[in-house]
Amino acid sequence: MYPYGQPSAAEPRARCAEFVWGLGGDMQRMIDGPFSNLDRFSRYVRHFEDEINRPDAPAIVVLTRTNPLGLAVMNVRRKLEQTLPALRRATWVLIVDPAEDPFFVESARKLGTLAQRADSPASRRRRGIRARQCKSRVSPARDPA
Repeated sequence: MYPYGQPSAAEPRARCAEFVWGLGGDMQRMIDGPFSNLDRFSRYVRHFEDEINRPDAPAIVVLTRTNPLGLAVMNVRRKLEQTLPALRRATWVLIVDPAEDPFFVESARKLGTLAQRADSPASRRRRGIRARQCKSRVSPARDPA
């Protein structure tokens, strides 16, 4: 699920798809935006609630916009999880373009812990990781939900 749409450039889009596939993502079940606003996206994905709620294949939510971090990530997550409680079990992935968000690492460190390269084999396993970024995993200091 891509609430902000997929990365626009071909190479980042391909790397993102490979990363999501490595997490167990299914491109046949992909839902992408962008939508004009989050409420509209939420209403749209509710049509797929049964698919999103599958216990054997939890959703993967990919956020391609991270600036400002509080609004673009934490508030979006909170809103989507309120709309679709099954997303509380989802893997949350952050795709960060340093050219578009050069302050991501600094902002993320203020809100939580930045650890472990996301391209390492251990980080490709789906184990309740709450949020990820292509180079790092972000663990909130406290759960935003």
